[in-house]
Amino acid sequence: MRYAASEKLDIIRTVETSPVPNIIRNLVLAAPATHFVMLTQAVLVRGPAWVSCGRSFWRSSLLARRSSSSLSAASENLWMTLAVTISSAELLTPLDCSIANLVARLFKNVEHALITCCRSIPCRTAGISVKMITGDHAATAAAIARQLGLDQAPHVLTGADVDTMSDEELGRIVEEATVLARTSPEHKLRVVRALQAKGAVVAMTGDGVNDAPSIKQADVGIAMGHKGTEVAKEASEIVLLDDNFASIVSAVHEGRTVYDNIQKVTAWTLPTNGGEALTVIAAILLGFTMPMTPVQILWINMITTITLGLVLAFEPPEPNVMRRPPRAANAGLLSPFLVWRVVFVSLIFLAGALGIFFYALGRGLDVDTARTMVVNTIVVLEIFYLFNVRYLHMTSFTWRGALGTPAVLLAVGATIVAQLAFTYLPVMHTLFATKPVSMFDGLMIIAVGVVAMAILELEKQLIQPLGVLKLNS
Repeated sequence: MRYAASEKLDIIRTVETSPVPNIIRNLVLAAPATHFVMLTQAVLVRGPAWVSCGRSFWRSSLLARRSSSSLSAASENLWMTLAVTISSAELLTPLDCSIANLVARLFKNVEHALITCCRSIPCRTAGISVKMITGDHAATAAAIARQLGLDQAPHVLTGADVDTMSDEELGRIVEEATVLARTSPEHKLRVVRALQAKGAVVAMTGDGVNDAPSIKQADVGIAMGHKGTEVAKEASEIVLLDDNFASIVSAVHEGRTVYDNIQKVTAWTLPTNGGEALTVIAAILLGFTMPMTPVQILWINMITTITLGLVLAFEPPEPNVMRRPPRAANAGLLSPFLVWRVVFVSLIFLAGALGIFFYALGRGLDVDTARTMVVNTIVVLEIFYLFNVRYLHMTSFTWRGALGTPAVLLAVGATIVAQLAFTYLPVMHTLFATKPVSMFDGLMIIAVGVVAMAILELEKQLIQPLGVLKLNS
C-alpha cells in the first residue's frame, strides 16, 4: 500500500494531535509480533511518558494475534506513525535513529525524506538552522521541505533571485531562506560566503563535483562516503561513511558532550588546586601554623587526581545538551562563569579548610589532628564539588545527579577508602603525621561539604539565569 505525499502529511498531522497511549495501542494492534522487542525498547527509552503506556501496550499486544489478515494493510501507516512519534521528541537518541532506519528498511515505499524529518528536529532545538540547496524546481523543493519538516511555509530563493542580489542583500535574505532551488555551484558558494559574512559557522554537505567549491569554502565541509565523488571527498574535512544526516546530528551531540566534559574537568581542577594554594598562602602571609604539611598536600593531589580528577572526562551528556544554542565561535575555554567559579570555589575551600583548622585548635586538639581534619575537609569538599560540577547547565539536586555514574561512584568509593586508611591506619600515621579523627569531628567535616554544595547550587541558580556570567561566551 503506497501513500501520496499529501496523504503522508495528513498522517503526520493526525499523529501530532493524537495522545501517545492511543498511538502505541493502535501501533501494537497493527504491528507484526516479531517487532514487539523494538517497540518495548522505544517505550522504555522514552521515559515516564512512554512507560505509562506499557500496561496498555502489553494488553493490546494480545489482540495482535487476531485478524492477522488486516496487519499488512495497516502496518505501513502505523510504522510511519512510529517514526514521526519518536521524532517529535525534543532530543533524538541513537535508538530513535535506529528505529526510524528500521522503518525505512521494512517498508521500501516509506520515503527517505520522511526518515530525514526525524533528523532535523534536534537541529532546531540545538539552534542549528538547516537549509536545503538543490537544483530542483522551486515548487518541488518547497514541497519536500515541508515534508521534511524544515518549515511549514518555507521561504524559497531561486538561483535567478540570487543573481539579482548583491552580497549584502544576499546576506540579509539568506538567513531567512529555508530552500534555495535551481542553484548552480556559483550560487552555493555565494550562499556559504554570505552566511559566513554574517558570523555564522557553516557546514556544507554534498556529493557531486559541483558541490566541491562550497564544501571547500565552508567552515566544516562534509561529503558523502557512499555516493560522494572523490572530488567532493578531497574538498571536505569530514566524510559520512553511511551518507546519513543523523550522523551529523550525532557528531554535534558528541562534540558538545566532549566540550562540556573538558569544561567540567577544568572547572573542577583549577579551583580545587586554587583552594589548597590559598590555604598555604594565607598561612605564610598571616604567620600562623601551616594547616597542611608538604607531604599531606602531595597526598591530596595524588589521591584525588587519579580518582576524582579523571572521572569527569567520562561524563554522559547532560539532558539539555541539544536544547542549547551553540557557543560563540571565538569563545574561550575559560568563560566568564568559569573564571568566577575558580575564584569563588577557591575561596570556599579556603574558608572551609581554615575554619576546620582553627575549630580543631580551639577545642584544644593537637596540630597533627587539626591537620588531619584539614586534609579530610579538602577531600570532602572536592567530592561534593565533583557532584556539583557534573551539571554546569542545570541543578545537581536531582535523583540522577545524586546517583552519579558507575565511574563517579567507583572514584568516590576509592577516595573514601583511601581517606579512611589515611586517617586510621597506623602506618599512615607514621608516613603522613596524621591522627585518628572522632566520629563527631568526621560528621562536622561532612557537614562542611554539604553546606558548600548548597552554596554552590544556590550560586548556580542565581548567577546563570541573570545572564551576567555566561558559561559559553
